[in-house]
Amino acid sequence: MFTKIAPKCYLTPIGFIVAAVLFASSDEKRSVDQFHLRQSFGLYVTGLFFYILYKVLGMDIFYADLSSLIVLIPLLILWFLGFKAAMEDKETPLPLMGRLYQKWFAFVGK
Repeated sequence: MFTKIAPKCYLTPIGFIVAAVLFASSDEKRSVDQFHLRQSFGLYVTGLFFYILYKVLGMDIFYADLSSLIVLIPLLILWFLGFKAAMEDKETPLPLMGRLYQKWFAFVGK
């Protein structure tokens, strides 16, 4: 039975884990699923990086100040673009970092 794995990657970090397990256990390994596993993993790593950076600087990233919005709004837009591409089964890389995510996280989905 065919289930869309790619959109599950973007739902939550737990959704990413579920999607990775489904991908690893599936007989048919679709390239679009592998592509979106890497893209969503890259978004999670980027978000975690900024979270740690803000904590080191003694700031709260989830406080609605200008610097937080400069980080969170683009991440939200990138998440939406990735989710939309996953729903359409397209391998469209995210703007700015999408191609780098494919290189850096080549180990995801192997």
